[in-house]
Amino acid sequence: MRRLYQSSEQEMTAEQLREYSTGYSSVCVDIGTGDGKRLYRVAKADPDTLYIGIDPVRENMLDTAKKSAKKPEKGGLKNLLLVIGAVERLPSELDGLADEVTVYFPWGSLLECVVKPVDSSMEQIHRIARSGADFTFITAYQTSYEAGEIEKRQLPELSLAYFETEHAERLRGLGFVTESVTELTAEDVQALGTQWAKRLGTGRARQYFRISGHIR
Repeated sequence: MRRLYQSSEQEMTAEQLREYSTGYSSVCVDIGTGDGKRLYRVAKADPDTLYIGIDPVRENMLDTAKKSAKKPEKGGLKNLLLVIGAVERLPSELDGLADEVTVYFPWGSLLECVVKPVDSSMEQIHRIARSGADFTFITAYQTSYEAGEIEKRQLPELSLAYFETEHAERLRGLGFVTESVTELTAEDVQALGTQWAKRLGTGRARQYFRISGHIR
């Protein structure tokens, strides 16, 4: 597993990761973590949980990697790991480790994985989770603003009904049990402070959905 530490990459074995995670009450894996700033804030507020952010673009995470590597008195965090990777092939070192998996405002292939959902990628997520692990997906797109991406990836129209029926049925077949589907307000999204929330334009009239449940 390629961990981003300061501005360099470090290999971390499965044994090293398991040892590192010892002493934490739980492990949360955030896929498509972007610049990692949201995860940094969450990790700082919850020192008993080990947070692992994954993104395929190392440059996105550089600033947060440098900050988290500092001494604790200067903002450093031991309970945050930033890893280079993508949902199509998640590091095998994570197998069965996650007590929680989050995906906030995915785009590209990760968006397609979450909303369609794509069997092969969802199987990757299932592989890294413990039995009974929680999952949370937050997503949004609209034909008024993302028509090109929707057409390119043949994405479905999003609605509460879609997530509660067809989407939930497909997830269940892949080992994911949907327990709650809620529509978020623009204020809810702004409070998350994610990189993609800003890019999506929280001032625009659009629908935001949070899908949560557990992994069998």
